[in-house]
Amino acid sequence: MFKIGEFSQMAQVSTRMLRHYDKLNLLQPSVVDHFTGYRYYTLEQISLLNRILALKDLGFSLSEVGGLLNDNVSLAEMRGMLKMRQAEIARTLVEEQQRLSRVAARLRQIEQAGQPMPYEVVMKQPSPLALASQRQIVPEMSDMPNYRCSMFTDLYVWLREQHVEPSGTEMVIYYGNEFLDTQVDMETAVPIPEDALIELKTYQHADIQLRMLDEPMPLATTILQGSIYDIPLAITAIFTWIHSSGYRSAGTIREVHLSGMETCDTNFDAIVFEMQIPVHTEA
Repeated sequence: MFKIGEFSQMAQVSTRMLRHYDKLNLLQPSVVDHFTGYRYYTLEQISLLNRILALKDLGFSLSEVGGLLNDNVSLAEMRGMLKMRQAEIARTLVEEQQRLSRVAARLRQIEQAGQPMPYEVVMKQPSPLALASQRQIVPEMSDMPNYRCSMFTDLYVWLREQHVEPSGTEMVIYYGNEFLDTQVDMETAVPIPEDALIELKTYQHADIQLRMLDEPMPLATTILQGSIYDIPLAITAIFTWIHSSGYRSAGTIREVHLSGMETCDTNFDAIVFEMQIPVHTEA
């Protein structure tokens, strides 16, 4: 048997907490010396302590932990709960990292206030493009990375299966005349050779659209290099230029991925996008 100090070191739990667990009848010493008051624990009690700590880390209160222990939660049930908790923590870490990136981008916007825009806006006349694309509604902004990953993966896998090489730089098109943080109408698109458009329609995938993007209006464009969370700065620069030039925007925003193919592992803090907004040039 081990003294409470030794047991504390083995389990990496303070003696204060061990006494607290004893008081709550969660983990009582195997033996208490009636003359000295020394508490002694056995090696087998490490397993029970680990269950207590695991349930506590799952978010259960100590009173709830006691009830679960009394219900004799099985090892398989414990493993399942821990895996679910691991997944929740992983999602939280991703969301918090995204929050940090958004805050950093907002700080850059605040610092930019009153300063010259760091983006040069130029007008371009687009050429018709044959596209293979997917258009979906993204429920929440937090779902965006998974949707982008899935949609681009589906496009590239399907094109490889049809032995078609992309003919240009992939893009994302956002529909709507206002910013939405829920129910985002988004299209991922890959340019393909125009002569492949008719051939591919014979093998069309249920979720993949084949179409021509023949935009008659010119595009106001700028290059964004850095974090994807700086998109608002680039968009602000374009809208400011459009209005100062006496034009009107057509609303639909596009991002063209100059930094290459987007994958599920893309580092969104190191991207090069061309941001585009169609423009009405007539008053």
